[in-house]
Amino acid sequence: MDTFTQPKITGYRQLNEQEAELMNEIKAKAAEDKRERRRLKRLALSETPTKEEWIKRCAARFKERVQDCTDSEALALAHLNWDFNAEDNWHWPDSRKNPEDCADSEMSYWGDDE
Repeated sequence: MDTFTQPKITGYRQLNEQEAELMNEIKAKAAEDKRERRRLKRLALSETPTKEEWIKRCAARFKERVQDCTDSEALALAHLNWDFNAEDNWHWPDSRKNPEDCADSEMSYWGDDE
């Protein structure tokens, strides 16, 4: 590591070599995290999820909104929802991109059986 003595900055002390290395590691990790956040944001905004991801997210929405919904019930509902929405008669062109909206739409048709 190159040795560099930083000019005195009012209110700050000179870092020792170990502290400078840690600071550089932290800054590198922060930059890496920022790149990853940007990548995930681009992915969420621009890409259609895979079938597996779509079904996983749809099932999670059913579990979140339906009291006592088991994992297998949620997965079955998500698969049915995928199959229904895979037909050519889409009501909303972007609905495949948002499995949560598809699950919410499906649940909006459910009546109270009691």
